[in-house]
Formats: sequence, structure tokens, C-alpha cells
Amino acid sequence: MAQYPHRMLCQMFLWLFLAMIILGGFDVKGNDNITEVVRLSLVKNMEVFGDDIFLADIASIEGEDQELIDKIERISLGKSPLPGKSRRINADNISFKLKQNNIDLTSIHINGMQEIEVTRGFTTLTEKEIEEIVFQELPEVMGLDEDNFSIKEVKVANAVVLPLGKYTYTVTPAKNAGMSGKLLV
Repeated sequence: MAQYPHRMLCQMFLWLFLAMIILGGFDVKGNDNITEVVRLSLVKNMEVFGDDIFLADIASIEGEDQELIDKIERISLGKSPLPGKSRRINADNISFKLKQNNIDLTSIHINGMQEIEVTRGFTTLTEKEIEEIVFQELPEVMGLDEDNFSIKEVKVANAVVLPLGKYTYTVTPAKNAGMSGKLLV
């Protein structure tokens, strides 16, 4: 064997080359079977503004497959909490919703917090603001001259919590309301 070391070396390279071909070592397209990973980064607290919670509202979604990212962003996780209230969503809820929408979980990696507190954005109409609206609008609604009309007191039960957005209001006296005494609006 010492007489033909180059022959032995050639055989060893030939076997190594065949083994690499069989195992896919030289397969240029060998990565086609690897699924591109989309990363969902979750943070501890998020505020939403709509009636539903979508994955795009609570997660930063990154990856190469834009079609998959768009599909994931549109997945609804359920109804938003009431304005000013919150609800918790955990990674298991998100995984369940991804499965329901036929997303291969091997292509998803969830980073960050394992549980998120989602709060609904809100604005508050204070008792004072409601009182000012009534003082301003009631004389016109009743068809009275502001000089001959007086409001002694406006009682407001509580402030009103509303979702964020633009609002209009209407001051309407109760039916059969007289011109004196207590008036419900």
C-alpha cells in the first residue's frame, strides 16, 4: 500500500465527494426546504384604538415573505376591551390564532414578552365639560332668549368615558318638559 499513496488518496476523495453529493452537501438548492422565519416582537403594554385587536396593532412583524407578513398583520385576536379598560393576550393565544388562519408555526418566531396587556385608547368627557355643553346649548334648544332664561344648577352623574375619535352631541330636553322646574336632558 505504501507504493500507491496517491491512488488511495484519490479513492478517499472520490468517496468523500460521493458522500457529499448523497447527503446534499453540494446541492445549491438545498435551502429551498427551509422555511423563512417571520419574527413577531411583542412588548409588555400596547394601546389599541379600534373595535378589534389585530396582530399588527400589538406586534412588530419582520421577515422576508411580505405576503405572509400581510396575512399575519390582518389576523384578529378578538374584540378590544372597553375604552379605558384592558385585557391580556399571551403567546399561546397568538399561536392559536395563527393556527386557525393556517399559518405554519414553524415559520413564526415570537420574541419579547409572553403576555401583553392591551388597553383601549379613550378620552373622558368630564362632568364640568358636560355642564358647559348644557349651559351653552339648552337655551337655543328650548327656543328661549338667553337674557330671559337662567339655569341654576346642572347635575351630572359621572364623567363619560369614550373611545378616541371625533364626536358630536345633541342636547335634547325630555318629552313633556316644561319651562320651569327640573328639566331632564
